[in-house]
Amino acid sequence: MSDRVLEKLGFAPGDRVVLVHADDLGMCHAAAQRLFDSVPPGTTHLLLHPSAPGHDIEAITDSAPYRVADYETFLRPELKAYIAEWGIHLIGYRCLRDLIRS
Repeated sequence: MSDRVLEKLGFAPGDRVVLVHADDLGMCHAAAQRLFDSVPPGTTHLLLHPSAPGHDIEAITDSAPYRVADYETFLRPELKAYIAEWGIHLIGYRCLRDLIRS
């Protein structure tokens, strides 16, 4: 989805949108660090699909192993420490929505 489409729908996309393909990363700590290292300063909208493990996600998509790997990677204390060390601020849609409404 392009920035312009997001803007027309009322979302502020930020400086860039990065679509993370599960098959590109098969998320692990090193891949996540490379992802963060590759993004220049500013507001970046990362589109990925982390999912908790379970029968539900396995039933609806063949990409369940990648999504679970993404989920588990972003819960790792080492990645959280790396993000904090580099001053990266993770925000969600609620924060963006509030900024749009103000």
